[in-house]
Amino acid sequence: MDPMTPDPMYLDSFSLYPFWLDVSAVVGDWLLAALWQGAIVAAVAVLLLALLQQAGPVWRYSLSVTALLALLLVPLLSSVGGAAEEPTAPPEPEAVSSMPAPIPVPPAAPAMPEVPRASAPAPEADVEASNGLLPALASALPGQQLSEWRGAIERVSPVWVGFWLLGVSVLALRLLGGIWWIRRLRTSSRPPDREAAGVVRRARNRAGGARSVQVRCSPRIDTPILCGWWRPMVILPASLCSECPDDELEVLLVHELSHVRRHDVMVGWIQAVAETLLFFHPGVWWLTQQIRREREHVVDDHVVDAGVAPVTYAEALTRVAEQAASVRPARGIALMPLTVAGPCSSGFAAW
Repeated sequence: MDPMTPDPMYLDSFSLYPFWLDVSAVVGDWLLAALWQGAIVAAVAVLLLALLQQAGPVWRYSLSVTALLALLLVPLLSSVGGAAEEPTAPPEPEAVSSMPAPIPVPPAAPAMPEVPRASAPAPEADVEASNGLLPALASALPGQQLSEWRGAIERVSPVWVGFWLLGVSVLALRLLGGIWWIRRLRTSSRPPDREAAGVVRRARNRAGGARSVQVRCSPRIDTPILCGWWRPMVILPASLCSECPDDELEVLLVHELSHVRRHDVMVGWIQAVAETLLFFHPGVWWLTQQIRREREHVVDDHVVDAGVAPVTYAEALTRVAEQAASVRPARGIALMPLTVAGPCSSGFAAW
């Protein structure tokens, strides 16, 4: 070897490419498992939701959340279980490879040419007969072809894992941008005036919330926003605090406080994680949309059960929807992925 030519082994020792190949193989297996196992989970959820159309929204909401959790955890657990079983397989070839050591005893060499010609076709026929249970599958998917497919998948996995990381990075930046915006909104908001403070007290009593929830106003938004799980805060548009009738404002606050009682912010975080990690899976987006819709239906029932007149509730939601349609959507709401669709749109943010 030319002394000026670097040793390839020396270069590999300082290269991250072998490490990337190992990581991409593991992540690629998880992505494939998430794709087909998630499709099964989503298909089962579709069937069960169709059967629960006549049931209450609480049942459909619970089923949708459970299906989303299963779509997240089942592929992960199966990948971890498969990785845990792999170390037990290598010891077998080592025992087989150690067998050739006692083979150096070939005294029956002269008898070999006589037996193979007569008995060679028999074992092949026996092998075919032994596969008689699934002959079509054995002929269509031989072991060599399966290994070739496996090798092709491993060769392509670094590429698709790279694209997956790019998508996760973009969505994570979007999530962080929404969190940053909502933190600024919390610090810039102001407490409501005295009249609105009395409405807030009545809404808390009607909603029956055990935890103290801050209510503030801000001119930077046009729809009510619920932010924070550990320190929940309801932020109302300044126009609602000053122009909305007291009975409608109380109804909107009961709606938002019902979200706090049901810990919907935590579920919103689960949705954000699923949409970020499994953004390529249509089942994730369909389930999160189902969760958002059924969550609003559940909260609507809670508001009516709290003693709110349905007509007053409908008028309050209509007022918010008209105001949101007349004003250009706030940039922070667009950045926030934890958004609940509906006439009374609520954004879920971090602590």
